Amino acid sequence: KTATGCCYVFTTPDDDNTFLNWPPGNAAHQLTQSDIIDSYFDNGCLAHTTGVSLMQEPRRSAVLHALKRARELGLLISFDASYPTGKGDGIANPMDHAIGLAHLVKVNLVELVFWARFIGVEMTRSDLQFLKVYQDPPCTGNEGRTNDLPPELTSERIEQLARQLLGTFNPHLLIVTMGARGSLIVRHDHTSARGIFSVDTVSSVGAGDAFVAGFLHALLSDCRQLHPIEYLEKITADQIEFCHDYGAAVGALATRHVSAWEGLPHIDEVEALLGRAENPMQSGK
Repeated sequence: KTATGCCYVFTTPDDDNTFLNWPPGNAAHQLTQSDIIDSYFDNGCLAHTTGVSLMQEPRRSAVLHALKRARELGLLISFDASYPTGKGDGIANPMDHAIGLAHLVKVNLVELVFWARFIGVEMTRSDLQFLKVYQDPPCTGNEGRTNDLPPELTSERIEQLARQLLGTFNPHLLIVTMGARGSLIVRHDHTSARGIFSVDTVSSVGAGDAFVAGFLHALLSDCRQLHPIEYLEKITADQIEFCHDYGAAVGALATRHVSAWEGLPHIDEVEALLGRAENPMQSGK
């Protein structure tokens, strides 16, 4: 028997986060390809995972195998391309493979610039300075941060880099979460940029995961009789905005507690935030 792992988050007063998964070699890391059985997918329509699941073997091969089988069996694949990006090609190449399998990909700003550089996009000085501030760019964008402030990427540059990723990996949608600057969703013929909902924030840890959970919930709720992949292929600009706002609301509400899961809202709280009489969003920069 192997111990179940726990993730401990150490946060400094300036909101710098360090993550410790303990104990090493815990049960989650022991997942193997033989554990992945097709019957697990029988009643599913969507599979979601993150780059953290690809950090080490044997789980890496098991998760990649699961994504491949899920795709072959017709499930929609959602992938959060988050992981400590200083780990080198040993992890970047499996990540590259996973992103290529996904219909929907999510990154934060640090990961956006990292992956743009990884696929060969010409980097500007601001791009490189932005990455340099992060000694070991993490999935949160804060871990390993130096005392220097990163240069602010322009909205135009962020969309440009996002479209480079979209064109290379060709998912149906690419989501970029940007913290206090809001979020961006791009597809080949549409861009959706949103600000943030105003809530009493305690900690931002887990907000990106909550955003994706809210977005996927809205997508599955709205697709009705369509298969999720067919829905994504036919999704309208208004439907993207609906899912985008829903994800943003869930992400915002999740920041009200220190714990990443404790702040996850009830559906009534999300609908209340979305239904405020006045504009509930603060504009992004």
